[in-house]
Amino acid sequence: MCLLLSMSIHMSGYGRLSGSISDAYLSLLESIVFFSRRWKDIQLHLSPFFVGLLNSLVEDLEPEDVPWLKSVEIFLEPSTQRRLSSAVYPSSSYRESNSNGKPLLPFRDLIRLAPSLQSFAVHQHFQPLHQLQLPWANLTDLTFKSPCDSSRLTVPQTLSILANSPNLSSCTLGVLLTPVDPASTTDMIQLNSLRALSLHFTLPNDDLPVGEVEHRFNNLFSVIRAPGLTRLAFIARAFDFRRGIGCIPFMPLLEGSAPSPPLEELYLSAPLKSQSILISCLHSLSALTHLCLDPCTMMQNRFDPECKIVPVPIVDDVLVQRLTVGLALSNADTDAETTPSPLCPRLEKLVLPSCRHASEEALLAFARSRTSAALALARSSSISTRSQVVPLRYLDVSFARSNEKQTQDSSSLASATRPRSSTMFVSSPSPSFISSRILSSIADLGREGVLVSWRHPVQGSPAPYVADSAWEGAMSTSMGVGIRTGMRGNFGWDGLGTQGMYTR
Repeated sequence: MCLLLSMSIHMSGYGRLSGSISDAYLSLLESIVFFSRRWKDIQLHLSPFFVGLLNSLVEDLEPEDVPWLKSVEIFLEPSTQRRLSSAVYPSSSYRESNSNGKPLLPFRDLIRLAPSLQSFAVHQHFQPLHQLQLPWANLTDLTFKSPCDSSRLTVPQTLSILANSPNLSSCTLGVLLTPVDPASTTDMIQLNSLRALSLHFTLPNDDLPVGEVEHRFNNLFSVIRAPGLTRLAFIARAFDFRRGIGCIPFMPLLEGSAPSPPLEELYLSAPLKSQSILISCLHSLSALTHLCLDPCTMMQNRFDPECKIVPVPIVDDVLVQRLTVGLALSNADTDAETTPSPLCPRLEKLVLPSCRHASEEALLAFARSRTSAALALARSSSISTRSQVVPLRYLDVSFARSNEKQTQDSSSLASATRPRSSTMFVSSPSPSFISSRILSSIADLGREGVLVSWRHPVQGSPAPYVADSAWEGAMSTSMGVGIRTGMRGNFGWDGLGTQGMYTR
């Protein structure tokens, strides 16, 4: 058997190529196509010009020419996405095929027939992909991610893709909730192999009442059965409501899939009506080990600027205290022997990408209460329920506000308090610094085995980037002042491929 190839190809640019430059690009692509029988994993970072060029070179390939092609991942260059022009594409057959409404993608017709294709991903696309023809029944991993609302899938299109892909193990999709009420279906979609599901929801330009939004969520989640689901990302951060969502939309999926392995990883970003909704959800998910919470607060409704929203804190000190060992439901009249465990007793990693309402003191108290030493002390107090709490391993907090305390020399403080296993990063210039007390507490946590990432924004810096999907990586590097102890992880969710050129 021949040595199979895994390749990552980066080609950017826009316009016609001529002379030696054109010959060099063509020679490279022709060489790659020549070895099509050895393709296994292909990752493409392309501008639209090279999409057309590549398609013109592979249009004569047959399924037997790509017998081992297992995965295709496509990153379309966003800077030229909107400047598609048939004039720059060298193939007239390509221009004709692009006029029939089919998506503009490399290998568009080839991947439909690839006999071994199991994984397919498209990032930064500006075209509807619901008409894309793929070997759906063979797919184990699927990703459609678009920054454009009109290119996302509707609820019926999402259900159709899931129904045709019974063997999916991991799925990431962008979903647009449309004003037109989709026809409800009674047919259950059984996804027995699904382990990881990430859905990013957006609203159309027209207003959509909260009740209608919840109805569409129910149409989607009430018909999906995924008994093996352990990782879920529900992202609806761009929703503008007078009122937040009055339920946890994905609970019908979890309840309908029972009995099943308990959910272990949750990424939640959606405006909630009240904190009690979130607390009730977390109470039912006692097996969570990884938790990422966006603020989950309501934003100003862009359709009604006269209606002023008073944000209801969701992720605040009250919630953090419910996660803290020894403070959960604390009451002077409560017998210590019957005090329940905190929410999420098995939590190992907590990520707050945009912390607005929780204080530094409450977060540090939470982390200290879940160190190995603190838990050992709690167990020795003969409170049986606390023996089930596992030590915290990672805390990542990106504050959406400036630090309340400033020091004049953060560099010297960092040097004085940094543990040997830690990494300190400070953006410069910076208007705010981490206090010596906070630095000392973070250093102590590092020595106790808790890895900490602690960041504050720099005035005038852009808003921190939040991944479109939990599997893109829940944490991001943004301009800010912070400290990080130990090695930075990726919140237990794998990235989406290698960002370099390689062949193997």
